Amino acid sequence: MTMQRNRQIWWGWTWAAWLLAARSLAAQEGQPDLDKAMELKITATTLQQLGEVAALCEQAIQKGLSKEDEAFARQLLIGSLYQRAEQIMQPLVRAPMMTPELRELRQRVVADLEKIIGLDARFGPAHLRLAQLQVLDAEDLPRARDTVDQAVKCLADDKKLLAEALLLRGGLQPDQVQQLADFSRAVELDPDNPDVWQARAMYYLQQNQVDQAIADFNSLLARDEDNWLARLAVADALISARAFDQALEQLNQVIAQKPTPLAYTLRARLWTQQGKLAEAVQDLDAAAKLDPNDMGLLLMRARLYLQEGRNALAQQDVERVLQASPENAQAMELRSLVLAAMRKFPEAVRDLRQLLQREPDNKLLKLQLAQFLTAGNQSREAIEVYNQLLQEEPQNVFALRGRGDAYLNVGEHKPAIADYEAAVRALAEEKQKLLQQGIPETDLQIFEPDSGLLNNFSWVLSTSPDDSLRDGKRAQELALKACELTEYSQAHILSTLAAAYAETGDFEAARKWSQKSVELGDDEIRDQLRQELESYQQNKPWREKKEEPPAAPDTLEKD
Repeated sequence: MTMQRNRQIWWGWTWAAWLLAARSLAAQEGQPDLDKAMELKITATTLQQLGEVAALCEQAIQKGLSKEDEAFARQLLIGSLYQRAEQIMQPLVRAPMMTPELRELRQRVVADLEKIIGLDARFGPAHLRLAQLQVLDAEDLPRARDTVDQAVKCLADDKKLLAEALLLRGGLQPDQVQQLADFSRAVELDPDNPDVWQARAMYYLQQNQVDQAIADFNSLLARDEDNWLARLAVADALISARAFDQALEQLNQVIAQKPTPLAYTLRARLWTQQGKLAEAVQDLDAAAKLDPNDMGLLLMRARLYLQEGRNALAQQDVERVLQASPENAQAMELRSLVLAAMRKFPEAVRDLRQLLQREPDNKLLKLQLAQFLTAGNQSREAIEVYNQLLQEEPQNVFALRGRGDAYLNVGEHKPAIADYEAAVRALAEEKQKLLQQGIPETDLQIFEPDSGLLNNFSWVLSTSPDDSLRDGKRAQELALKACELTEYSQAHILSTLAAAYAETGDFEAARKWSQKSVELGDDEIRDQLRQELESYQQNKPWREKKEEPPAAPDTLEKD
């Protein structure tokens, strides 16, 4: 009995030892894969090599490792995945727009980062990089806020990465107080990081706290006085905040240090916003000499030439762009404006029709087309274009005003008056709506009728041969507002005021303002202004009904 019992005990111990040995062997089956992963990781630099390291670590864990080796394999896997993610992220976060190829790349990196977080939910860098990728997609923004919150929690021991996370979270904060708190904390944690100073400075600019913004910009530049790119970024922000003197100081320093096309272009933008067009053109000339193939520079200079009335030079720059890039829509639209300024309306119309073939729903192009048609004695066609626009937007003030002008050009006064009235009413209704929302009236000047609308409306009410349409009193009110807006300095508007007084029977006032309009008028309109004055001297009101001359055959061509 004793021998039997001992045998049973021995067999029991043998089985237990065998089982433990088998488990130990199973736990070490992944060791060769882990050894290969460790060896490869020493020299791994490419994405493919890092991927191989990660795959070997996963195989090793799946096959079996000791507890200590499995923990090590997980850390090696996390490190390889993170290193690969960091390499792939560089082109993603710097890209100006997301192409289909970049979107696919983004999904690969997101998958790597999510796998890391699955392996170690406390790995803060992965949360941060994942949030940076999520903000690239509008649909992922809510998730990005949660992810960056996790990053902030997990990065407490890494000041630089924590500052980076706070910078990102600050940009996502809906609350301005919390936004400033995140930016300020980031500045405290990593004061040598230029991005944190710039972010807080931009926040101050948005809050119109220019002095605080400039202080932060100065702190940023003090850490790297020779960083001309930072100075350009500062100058760009200051121009946007209309802090022109401070922006000019920065730009002058950069141009003295490193006269790049970008520096000259920014200074040209500054001059333009100050109305100093000659200085702006001079800077763009300098930029173009440094980079004669920059089409953007040529287009910017062409716009300035157009503003200055130097139409031939503007056309020359635009044609250079179109010669290099015949399908450049921006250049073609600008050429149409130049051609219209040169009163070459058929050619301007042709360019716009070509653009509308590509963008048939572009309302701004349609408005421009209708205006050029009207100016080129094709008001009937313009009315058709305006009709299309008003079918979609019955309250479109620009279309109502434009169609009113077109009707006036063809002598159809009743619909012209109706359109002018509708335009004035639409502006008043929009202004009232915004006032009810608490917007100050001082911010709503753009919803007042402009001098052109007031002038044309008054003119037809004063001069229409149709007795049933004239309204001298209303015409006088409108003309006075137009004169106030233009400080009584424009001859054709003073002529309208004279016509309104004549319609009410006040010929003395009519003669007074008509005489001033003759004195101010240029050669193109002075003959008619004198005829109007002669009429008032005879105590006769002025009557006018336009009949648009037929357009030249080439203007009727449609591309």
